[in-house]
Amino acid sequence: MAILGTWLALVARRRTGRFAARTPAGAFRIVIAVVLALGAGELVLIRVHLRPAEWLAAEFRAVYLSQRHSFADFLSLFQVAERNTS
Repeated sequence: MAILGTWLALVARRRTGRFAARTPAGAFRIVIAVVLALGAGELVLIRVHLRPAEWLAAEFRAVYLSQRHSFADFLSLFQVAERNTS
């Protein structure tokens, strides 16, 4: 977000000004769309309460281990994932 904001402030300012001068109705529609999107995002964030991601690992561990796999098999999944990411 900071990079985009810096780019808009330094590079795209002239282009944005020309666009707003040429088509003020189009610029107004874009501003209204941005305001509505930010408002809708805020409403969703207020309404939806996200839980920490640890519950996913606990749920996955319970399901995986209930399928008669050993804990070593479970840990090997993460070791394979670590090897694939590096």
